[in-house]
Amino acid sequence: MKNFRLKMFVAALLCAFVTAGAGITAVAQTKEKGTYGKEYKGNGDMATRWSEKVQARMTDLHGKLNLSPPQEKVWDDYKEVITSSIKVPKMRDKAELATMTAPERLEKMHAKVKEREAVMARLLEATKTFYAQLTPEQQKIFDAETLMGPGKKRPRDKSRR
Repeated sequence: MKNFRLKMFVAALLCAFVTAGAGITAVAQTKEKGTYGKEYKGNGDMATRWSEKVQARMTDLHGKLNLSPPQEKVWDDYKEVITSSIKVPKMRDKAELATMTAPERLEKMHAKVKEREAVMARLLEATKTFYAQLTPEQQKIFDAETLMGPGKKRPRDKSRR
């Protein structure tokens, strides 16, 4: 009985290794052909989809806030900052990175972080300006609708599935 269990364990282990090896080989082959996962449609498409999602959320938020005419001007400024911060992400140039030294790569990453911080500072300032114009009831709606991360209470968007 002990010998049978050992043989079954070895057979199962061998089967697992063979299956994993075949899977890794299949993934490696499809990656080489450029068909791994979903077909990549390019950076412009990703930025377009992201922009459309942001526009839909902004429209939804605008409807829920019921802004007064004086608040509309501040809303337009806020919306402009939000939409202008959406940029087409650039793919890393692996050939360029390979020619750089480690300090040069870190400098490039640091510059990217500073650029993102500048965008975040603009978003923060625009949000503070807009938020100050809202009534307490509107602020509660704004807080609930713009909550991000694991604590958000908003149901998942059905179109994301």
